[in-house]
Amino acid sequence: MSEEEVETEKDIMIAGEPFSSVNAALLDAAYNGDFKAVKTAIKNHADVNVKHPENAMTALHLAIVQNQFEMTQFLLENGAEICADGFGRWPRSLAAHGRVSAELWDIVEAFDEHEEDESS
Repeated sequence: MSEEEVETEKDIMIAGEPFSSVNAALLDAAYNGDFKAVKTAIKNHADVNVKHPENAMTALHLAIVQNQFEMTQFLLENGAEICADGFGRWPRSLAAHGRVSAELWDIVEAFDEHEEDESS
C-alpha cells in the first residue's frame, strides 16, 4: 500500500457498517506488516485504537501477531492502548502464541500489569 492509497475522508463498508478508509488502511497496513503505511495512516489521522468491526483487533494486536517490533513501539508511542481483542485475547497471549522475537517479547511482557489492572 502506497502513501497515495491512504484516504482521509471516505467511508467504506466492513461487516455491513461504515468504516473510515484511513482506519481501514491502518489495520490493513498493520496486518500486512507495512510500517511505512502505518506511519502514513497515523499521519493522516487514523485512530490508533480503532478496532476491526469483526474481531475487535487493533493495529497493536496485529503488529504483535506479525512480530513487528518497530511497529509495536511506534503504535505505543502514538497512544495505542493495551486491551483485549474481540475474543478476549490480550496482546501478551497473542505474543506467546505467535512466538515473537525476544526484543518484542520484552516489550509485551510488561503489558501483564496493564492486563491485571483492567481486569479487576
